Amino acid sequence: MLKTITAGKVSFDIAATGAVLCLYKQQFGVEYYDDFLRLKAMETNISATDMDKAKLTLEIGYRLIWAMAKAADPAIQDPDVWIDSFEEFPITKLLPIAMELLGKAFDQVLSTGTVGGKKLTSENLIACCLTCGLNMNDVNTLSIGFLLNTINEYITIKNGGKTPTGTRRKATQADFDNF
Repeated sequence: MLKTITAGKVSFDIAATGAVLCLYKQQFGVEYYDDFLRLKAMETNISATDMDKAKLTLEIGYRLIWAMAKAADPAIQDPDVWIDSFEEFPITKLLPIAMELLGKAFDQVLSTGTVGGKKLTSENLIACCLTCGLNMNDVNTLSIGFLLNTINEYITIKNGGKTPTGTRRKATQADFDNF
C-alpha cells in the first residue's frame, strides 16, 4: 500500500509494508507496537501532563512517518536530516493519513497486537515470511495484512486444510523431515 502525502511544498510517498516494522526497529531500537503501547499508557496516566503526551505523540508520529517514507523510498536519509529538509512538517495533518494507511495494512492483526497468541515483532514477521517461502523483497513490498494472511494460509495448508487450534505437541522426526 502506497500513498503520496504533502508537507508544505514537498510531496513524498509513504508505504505500509512489512518494511515499516523493520525500519522502525532498526532505526529507533524499539518495536513500533511497543511505542504505541507506551503512548496509550501515557494517555491513561492522569499524572502525565498534556505537554508530555503531546511530545511523545509527536516523537512517535515523526518516527512512524519517517519509517513509512523510508519503506516507500530507500534513498531517504536518516530521520533528523530528512525532517530538517522540510520547511514545514505539519505532523497533525500527516499523522492521521499515515495511521489510516497503516490501519488498512494491519487489518489482520488483532487489537492486542498479537498474531497466533504471540506479539508481532519485526523479527517474527520476517521469520514467518521466510519460513513460508517469501523473501525480503516480499516483506519490503507487500502490505502487513497481506503478509499475515499469507502466513495464516500457509499454516492452514501445512495443517491439511485445518485452521491451527493453538495446541502444541512435541515435534517428531517426521515433522522435521517435512519441514
